[in-house]
Amino acid sequence: MIDFQTLKRSHKPNNYLVANKADCPKARPDRDAPVLPHKPEAVLAAWQAVIARQPRTTQTDSDSKTMTFEYVQRSALLRFPDTITVQFLPETNGKATRVLVYSASKIGYSDMGVNRRRVTDWLSALEQELAV
Repeated sequence: MIDFQTLKRSHKPNNYLVANKADCPKARPDRDAPVLPHKPEAVLAAWQAVIARQPRTTQTDSDSKTMTFEYVQRSALLRFPDTITVQFLPETNGKATRVLVYSASKIGYSDMGVNRRRVTDWLSALEQELAV
């Protein structure tokens, strides 16, 4: 499982990173991490509901102490694996949560935007789940 503090991105264009520079000092994020106005436990529960709806996705690792979780999602046709790591960081007030996500293809050079779309879609679904 990756550690966002030490993550170094591949030179390949087949990954996507949502984080703040302070959370991920050795890699350039593609966009800033969202801060959701909910406690980490509520965000995690909503995230698990989102993940349960994702096809061909399996949780492969977790660290409850750091609230970090790893998943593998396989492509529909050739079953290529992509690894997705998410971490939920409580903001200082404890009533908001910053969400870090890194999605990367394990095979090939380009992903034709698959990792970016996945992360964007999953974060949108997470926000919708929390709004219910």
